[in-house]
Amino acid sequence: MPQYNVNNYFSGILAFFLFSYTFTNDPLPKIIASFQRYLAEIPEEKIYLYQDREIYASGETIWFKAYLTKGPFHIPSTISSTVYVELINAQNELIQKEIIYSPSGFGSGQLQLPDSLQSGSYLIRAYTQWMKNFGEEYFFQRSIKVLSEFSSPRLHSQIVPDLDLQFFPEGGNLVDGILSKVAFKALDSNGLGRKVKGKIFEGTQEIGSFESNQLGMGVFALLPENGKSYTAHIMGHDEAFPLPSPLESGLVMSVTNSPKSDEVVVRFLTSEKSPGKSLFLFALSRGLVCATGQVDLSSQVAFVRIPKKEFPTGIAQLSALDENGLPLAERLIFIDHQDHLQIKITTDKATYQPRERV
Repeated sequence: MPQYNVNNYFSGILAFFLFSYTFTNDPLPKIIASFQRYLAEIPEEKIYLYQDREIYASGETIWFKAYLTKGPFHIPSTISSTVYVELINAQNELIQKEIIYSPSGFGSGQLQLPDSLQSGSYLIRAYTQWMKNFGEEYFFQRSIKVLSEFSSPRLHSQIVPDLDLQFFPEGGNLVDGILSKVAFKALDSNGLGRKVKGKIFEGTQEIGSFESNQLGMGVFALLPENGKSYTAHIMGHDEAFPLPSPLESGLVMSVTNSPKSDEVVVRFLTSEKSPGKSLFLFALSRGLVCATGQVDLSSQVAFVRIPKKEFPTGIAQLSALDENGLPLAERLIFIDHQDHLQIKITTDKATYQPRERV
């Protein structure tokens, strides 16, 4: 397999072409083949529920249709024939559970809301037995609102929810002496985003500020130093939220994914004490290897440009691995080729009678 220098484009790799290589001292074919073998032997299932509404009253029926797919191309799944749909309250208690039959990747059903159900936010969760092998993060989850005459929405709105502030250094870790972007997310006790504004402190010294959007998400820059601690303070909130401790040495990977550019630019920075002079970059989408190559880190900084045409529309995963295939850094991006499905619907009649079939 050819190796790519820092300033060269990566080339796409076809799955059927990968296995024709003889595994010698080059670890790239072996790592790629592992990805392909994983997809073939352990296909991933996904569920999407289409509902009639997002806001319900207690006593009403939630009507839904389930779409069950498998693999990177989202074809109807025949791995599982049963889908489990659950209704869960804010205390993570199971309120109701339905089992629907899905022999060819499709199924439909309903959840009957109890008349005594209290007002609030509830979670609809759907999964198969096969999906349990991968963890709950692979389950379908959606929040809905329920209104009830047995509880007052005004009383609930007067409760100030607890705040959870999470930090996500780009690439995975903060490293001593390397300027990094730190994404953050602010969530209330219902798991919903909350707009916040605050400041960053190094000990007792203020070194920066940040502000989120309406969904509680944002980003700020930080130049960390090993041995120092950093905290975030939210306006109107007494609690201090600690940031992740910086590593003494390591790798920082940052990505520029501008909608005005036809390329994704990946930058690598390493500290002076980082072992190794090269790494392997893998670009994946839905588990498929879209681009790969070896990156030279002898100068402690490297730039890689990947054409967006190598990716399908959707979430792509950029992973930096060492020679043994162990992950050093990871970043998710969204590729949008503006090739969304366009559907036009026409009816056979201008008007319909109540309960008439449409």
